[in-house]
Amino acid sequence: MYGDFVCARITITKSYVNSFEQSIPELTQ
Repeated sequence: MYGDFVCARITITKSYVNSFEQSIPELTQ
C-alpha cells in the first residue's frame, strides 16, 4: 500500500518535471 503511494508520487513528479522542461527548453540545454 505504502509502496504504491510512493510509486504514484514518483510518476506524478516525473510527469510534472517533464512538462516543465518541455515548456522551458532554454533551461534544459
